[in-house]
Amino acid sequence: MKKLLLLLTLTTFIFSCKDKDKKDPEPAPELSTRVEGSYKATKLTMDGEDQPLINGRSITMVFSKSTASEVTGIMKYTTEDGDSGAEDLGKVILKDKGDKGIDLYDGSEKVGNVSNANILTVSVFSDGSQIDIIATKK
Repeated sequence: MKKLLLLLTLTTFIFSCKDKDKKDPEPAPELSTRVEGSYKATKLTMDGEDQPLINGRSITMVFSKSTASEVTGIMKYTTEDGDSGAEDLGKVILKDKGDKGIDLYDGSEKVGNVSNANILTVSVFSDGSQIDIIATKK
């Protein structure tokens, strides 16, 4: 009986000790931290037709952290003629979609997604045209 009590006491002691080598997992970074940065367009489609990003044409989107779940964005572009400019994208609201990345919203309208592999997809309707952009994080 004494051996059984001793065995139970030792077992309880061994399993109740916290492993000091194990550390608590790092908290996940804020959504805005995961999204912020520059994204260079690799594909542009307008009304279903590919628009090659060649001969100097380029699009870059830059997102800056605003709050934990919001970023502000700027889209910079260069045309084939060498003209360049920037468009303020304003405030972009972020929503975590787990394995599907982070969805981007303009108000209540979904406008894009950043995958866990840092691939940005944007799909908007502007000036009567459907515009789709795929970009990778630099």
